[in-house]
Amino acid sequence: MAKQKTPRLATAATVKSTVKKEFSNTFFLIHGYTGSPTDFNGLPNFLTQTFGATVEVPLLIGHGTRIEDLDGLTLQDFLNRFEPKLKAIIDAGERVVLIGHSYGGFLALHLASRYPVAGVFTTATPYQLKFPFNIPAMSLLGYIRKYWPKKLPLEEIQRREAAFYYGAMPAYGLTLAHDARRIIQKTLSNVTCPLLTIQSRHEHISDERSPESMHTAAGSKVKEVFILDNETHGVFYSGHEETIYQKISEFVERHQLFA
Repeated sequence: MAKQKTPRLATAATVKSTVKKEFSNTFFLIHGYTGSPTDFNGLPNFLTQTFGATVEVPLLIGHGTRIEDLDGLTLQDFLNRFEPKLKAIIDAGERVVLIGHSYGGFLALHLASRYPVAGVFTTATPYQLKFPFNIPAMSLLGYIRKYWPKKLPLEEIQRREAAFYYGAMPAYGLTLAHDARRIIQKTLSNVTCPLLTIQSRHEHISDERSPESMHTAAGSKVKEVFILDNETHGVFYSGHEETIYQKISEFVERHQLFA
């Protein structure tokens, strides 16, 4: 069984601006399943420096320790960890933009369907899984082997050298993705804030048609897609992270999400 690539425990992160404002702007980032807050690489610092915003990057329940601690978790378990914190931020009068990477995109979209957020971004969210992961019988892989090694490009592994992540994926993760998609399908029409989706064209988990499928179902009037000509699921370690930071920044400014 593959182990996480660093012995250090992953923790939640908060990056706060030193600029005092009457109303605070907050980016609420949700990392992926078998990932950690480091999934976003330098994005939190970039957002703080660019927008003078607070950036919250909570740790998904069960994450940051042993891979066995992920067993049996559900989308509702993850929402129970994040929803009270997000609600408290919004109730305090702060403007919030949600950003979800991979499985975290499902969580971000569901929360955006329930709360008045200024915008929601998803990156590499597997709304449609790529072959062979889209075959229903693939969920039975857990009966053969409980944890499967991840197939990461060498360049991504090198860029993640100081970042916490798991080197394996529980076969149960496929069930989580299928369940999340079924739930999100029912709530996407309630997502009415501006929506930006970023996707790698040649990655092996999320199908290139995922953004189109999500946007067709979403109720947002403002929907934009940015496709990277890349094969990396971890887009913030793809070598194009600066381009992604800039695309996010331009979207925030163009649609005046913090106006």
